[in-house]
Amino acid sequence: MESARHKTDEKSEVTVPDEVEDNKTEISKDTEIEASPNHEAQDKTEADMPEVVEDNKEDKVSETDTEETPDQDSGDEPVMEVSEESKENKPEKVNDTEIKPPSDDDTKEEPVNEVAEEEKDIKETKAKEIEKKDPPDLVIYDKLVKEVTEELSYFGKAVKRCLFAYFSNEDWVASNNSLKWYNADIQKAERRDYIEKGITKDSFTINEIHTTITPVIDKIKKLDKFLLEDISPDLSKYLENKRFLTPGIQSREYWENELLSEELID
Repeated sequence: MESARHKTDEKSEVTVPDEVEDNKTEISKDTEIEASPNHEAQDKTEADMPEVVEDNKEDKVSETDTEETPDQDSGDEPVMEVSEESKENKPEKVNDTEIKPPSDDDTKEEPVNEVAEEEKDIKETKAKEIEKKDPPDLVIYDKLVKEVTEELSYFGKAVKRCLFAYFSNEDWVASNNSLKWYNADIQKAERRDYIEKGITKDSFTINEIHTTITPVIDKIKKLDKFLLEDISPDLSKYLENKRFLTPGIQSREYWENELLSEELID
């Protein structure tokens, strides 16, 4: 009996473990079957989580980009506007500086400019006054004198001396010094018939009908007429005070200083 019980015990001991193992396998299978969905769910969630997280990150990044982009744009726009406004304001400032009222320094300089302008006006006024002091017929007179001096410049001393004698209503009586020192010039004028022998010995007169002499005589007559008939009292005073002249064709001083700029020979 004991051997049979022992066998049964052994069988039970053998059986129990087999059943336990079978139960364990069944339980493990069940747990695996039951756990597998959860595990797969976890695996799915763990596998899906990074993508969701990454999607969420991308969404957040996109949201932050979309949220920050307007802020940046909104932040950038004022900067651009400010720069554009500053660019637009720069010429306005230049214009403002051009149009701005004068500063204290400018106001200080203005009197200096005014003084300079006043001095300029005074000088111009004085110049005009000086011009006003000049007689109106001075231009005519100077023109006549110039015509005479140009004609006289072509002749020698003997012809000039005979012309002065002609307008003084006399013949030129040459002195010994003139015959000695200007004899060559006298003979030259005689050969050209500019002068000829006078009434007395050693006297000479101008050949008024010579074609070369006629023009200069006409110019001197024209000047003589102006001095006798047309000259104004203001011009007479002007010549006396400014040029120290007593105008007159019969005046030797007038010839020497105004018409010849040299002395007449005796």
